Amino acid sequence: MRPGLVAIDGTKLNANASRDASRTAEQIAAEILAEVAATDAAEDAEADTAGRHADGDSDGGLRTRSGRCARLRALLDDLEAEAAEKSYEAHLARRAEKEAATGKPIRGRRPTPGSATHKSRRQANLTDPDSRLLKTKDGYVQGYNAQAVATTDQFVLAAEVTNLVMDAPASAPMITAAKRNLKAAGERRRVRRVVADAGYWSVDTVAMKGVTSFIAPGRARQLKKIAETEQARTAILDRVEAGEIDTLEASEQLGVSRARVNQLLRRRRAGDPDPLTTTMIAKLDSPRGRKTYKQRAPSIEPVFAQIKHNRRIRTVSRRGLTAADSEWKLICPTHNLLKVYRLA
Repeated sequence: MRPGLVAIDGTKLNANASRDASRTAEQIAAEILAEVAATDAAEDAEADTAGRHADGDSDGGLRTRSGRCARLRALLDDLEAEAAEKSYEAHLARRAEKEAATGKPIRGRRPTPGSATHKSRRQANLTDPDSRLLKTKDGYVQGYNAQAVATTDQFVLAAEVTNLVMDAPASAPMITAAKRNLKAAGERRRVRRVVADAGYWSVDTVAMKGVTSFIAPGRARQLKKIAETEQARTAILDRVEAGEIDTLEASEQLGVSRARVNQLLRRRRAGDPDPLTTTMIAKLDSPRGRKTYKQRAPSIEPVFAQIKHNRRIRTVSRRGLTAADSEWKLICPTHNLLKVYRLA
């Protein structure tokens, strides 16, 4: 096992739940009203026939309706809470709180009301509320996002299941888990380099301490365009600093606000390095970067192929995020054991 270079990636696993069991907030509210009405009607019928049908069957039916109604209410509360947490107003409040605590403005673009960041789920699943509707290359599945960190010889060092659509938030916890597992196993060698695809591109991931990251800031066919965009922005800012154009004209050419242009200029004058995308593209375009990034696919993708295709494990049998995570943490070590068996 060679843990110095690791690859991180995720794959979608089907949940033990049907997409047909998903409901929108409006549908859930309507079903709650229907369940309440059905329960009231059943209670009235029971009161009329009290003493004549005391075998408990009606109580069992009512308990089932009550349990379903409670589940519906919990799902509706979950959807509403997520919508409130992801709202534009909540995002602004968190930014203001962070800026007040640090005494510095947050770098980067300010959020806008129509941003995808503020869009919450539109549906929740009755069968497995923790599962999510996730997009794959073959369409949408009701399931989980199974993450894994693997060495170049395809041994899994860390595994975790999330129900997040995005991969990037899982990167830092996964690399931390991989380091912790290596240490617990008595392995002296440490994780030094991390390679990942564009789904893991974020400031936090790239700036992760203790490792050197090789993460594409976009799809391979988009990297050239990204680099050209960064170069064009640099050229426009150079013209502003040379006095050839003002910030208003620069904002029009860049398609951003004047405040954003001024922010970029302040960063340049403060001696900030090149934008992360420019730095990463240059790193990936170097001989070492190209050699390193080429090891991503053969390190991690065969792991998922062996699990999902060869072993035919495409669905988690247990329901709930914690149970699905436990199941994935069992599947991945058995993958390692099978590799050891075959090598032996």
